[in-house]
Formats: sequence, structure tokens, C-alpha cells
Amino acid sequence: MEPQRSLRKGLSRRGRLENAWASALADADPRAGLVSLRVVLTGIEEYQDRTADLWPSFQQSFLGPRFLPLVEAADLDRLAQVGERMAAEGRIGLHQSWVPLADAAVARSDAGDRDFAVSLYTRLYRSAFVHEESRSIAATALARLGADQDDQLAVYVDIFRRYATVPP
Repeated sequence: MEPQRSLRKGLSRRGRLENAWASALADADPRAGLVSLRVVLTGIEEYQDRTADLWPSFQQSFLGPRFLPLVEAADLDRLAQVGERMAAEGRIGLHQSWVPLADAAVARSDAGDRDFAVSLYTRLYRSAFVHEESRSIAATALARLGADQDDQLAVYVDIFRRYATVPP
């Protein structure tokens, strides 16, 4: 979902956030657009109860091809924290936030991005807020990344115990 600007939306806090989001996406300068998206992120953090349904689309915009090369490690951490808080409050599924976030970190391939993705997938696998399908997705992603530290090896052992047939 791409937000559309509207005068009528300007009457509510959520509407103003959507208008600011649409303006950020329309900005010809990706750096300025990303700065604006960070401001929108602050608003979403403050009004999670009214904006949770926007989160997957907003995060997709934030991590889109125009902005991803400019996104900083601190942005990734912040997105992970917001997604985790929303999941803990039952507003979204943790996998809805963390799987695309980890995938984006892998795609960026800056220093530390692989470790960030491995950490997210490992935490996702262990989270109380996920379903078995999400665990399978996380374990598969860890294997594809070649993650082989003790925490990831424990994930592989656990998944072998959970399933009669190992996920592909």
C-alpha cells in the first residue's frame, strides 16, 4: 500500500503521518525523503495503537530500493525494535516485520548486515510471538546464510526435533 496525500487526512494525526509518508516517497532527493521517513517513523512509534496496520507497508517503503543504500545500521535497529514492540502488543506478527527487515539487511550487504540478519532470524525462531511456519522460515534463512554459531546450531537441532521431515 502506497499512501496517498489528501487534505481530509490532514485532520487526524494518522492522516498527517500518511501525508508525510506520501510526501517523503514523492521527494526527488532520496536523502531528504529518508530524513522525512525517519520523522514519520517517530510518529508511528508514538501512535502504534493507531498505525500498526500501516507498519508492513511503511517498513517496505523505508527499505525500498531508493532508500535502502542510504539506510543506516541504527535505522535497522530501530525498525526491529518497533516491529518487536508491535508484535509484543499483538498488533502485528513479528515475522511480518523481521523477515523483510532481515532480507533487506542481507540485500544491503554492508558491514554487520549479515550478523544483524542472523541475529534477527535466530531471535525470530526463538520468539514466543511466532507460529511454526515462521520458525521454519527463520531456520531456512539461517541455513542459507551459512550461520553456524552455537545459537544457530541449536536452532537446527531444535528444528530436527520438531519435524519428522526437515523443511527444504
